[in-house]
Order: sequence, then C-alpha cells, then structure tokens
Amino acid sequence: MRTLNLLSPYIDSIRGFDKITKVEEFINIRFGFESKQYERLNEIDITHKIKFEHITDKKNLHTHIEKYLMPETIKLINIEPPLTLNVGHWFLNDRTEAFFIHMFVNENIYDYDYDNINSIIFLEQVASTRLFYKLCILSAFNTLLKHNHIDHIFSFIKTKFILKQALALGGKVITSINNRSAPPPNNEALLKHTIIVKIDIIKLLSNKDFLFFCLQSRVELEANN
Repeated sequence: MRTLNLLSPYIDSIRGFDKITKVEEFINIRFGFESKQYERLNEIDITHKIKFEHITDKKNLHTHIEKYLMPETIKLINIEPPLTLNVGHWFLNDRTEAFFIHMFVNENIYDYDYDNINSIIFLEQVASTRLFYKLCILSAFNTLLKHNHIDHIFSFIKTKFILKQALALGGKVITSINNRSAPPPNNEALLKHTIIVKIDIIKLLSNKDFLFFCLQSRVELEANN
C-alpha cells in the first residue's frame, strides 16, 4: 500500500484505536525524568516570537537550537549544507515549548550519498508537555507518510529507558559513540555511551502501539484545536 501511495488513505480509515498504548505509558514515565532537560532548553535566550515554524537548512537554524545540540553530535554528523534538515519548533509566551530536528541522509550515515536519500536521523526532540511531545511525534509520523522513499530512522539515544522503548518498536543497535567530552554518568538511567539505533519504517508503521498512539493523538489534538 505504501508503494502504491495508498497508505495515507488506509491509515485515515482506521477506527477502534481507543486503548492505552505502550507509547502512551512511555511518555508518562518520560516526563518524570526529563524536566531538567526542558529547564536547560529555556536557559537559552529566545529571540523569536512565533507559534510554529519549519526550517529546511542549517543557515536558518536558530541559535538557541544550535547551541542546545550536543557538541559530540554536531561534530559527528557535521550539520552543513547540502544536507536537508527538517526543523520544527513551537513558542508560547517567549518560551520554547518544543522543537525537533530531523536530518535526511542515506542509510550509510558515515559516507554521505546525496543521490540516494532514504533515511532520517532524529537528531533531537525536546518537549515541555505531553501535548507538545505528541505534536513532535505527529510531525515525524506525517513526514513518514509523505515520503515513500524513506526506509529507515536513526536515533541517538542516551538513556536506558528510551533505548528499551526504541527496541520495542522494532529498532536495532548499530553502534555506540563514546562521549569523550562528557563526564561518566552518575545517574543509573543514563547510558555510558550514546547508542545509535536503526528502525525500519515498515516495522514502525506496522507497530500497533505506535500507529494507534499517532491516530489517538491526532484525534485528540484536532478535538482541542
């Protein structure tokens, strides 16, 4: 159905997804230990008063988002044109409530092949509330539905809990990165190394928990305008 461009109409026709998904349970736990990350986000100066904006290249990547990214991540993937970035961020009352940064690459993420873009790297996603988290996930979901040539997602994972969730959604560990500039974690929830996980798009979209979570979130957000 994806190959025939029938996937979006089919997904729009799905009903009966009113159950608590594992993804919903995941975000309830996630917001229990990510408040410090959000506090760090809002220590950065905000210079724009906008509700939402998409950015497609690094030249327009706002300073406060660029500063937030891990130095190791920036050095590793070298965010420079002609790589295509998909950046969305939300503001409310001079505060950044959420942002996400996706980068379109070839699945061989260390040897860039600009003529064969078939993957997305989730560089970062930060959200202040469950509502904004759902908006970020739906933005990624819509991107997957609109780009049939995208076959894989890569994600940089720094906590044991998120790693467990990524593996449950069909991901597999492909390598780890030694965070040389970062001190050893004194928090049991943190991983000693940043893990790169690869997820097959078809496996992800076929996962009922992920699909039903996205459909539930879309209905909820539409109902609340």
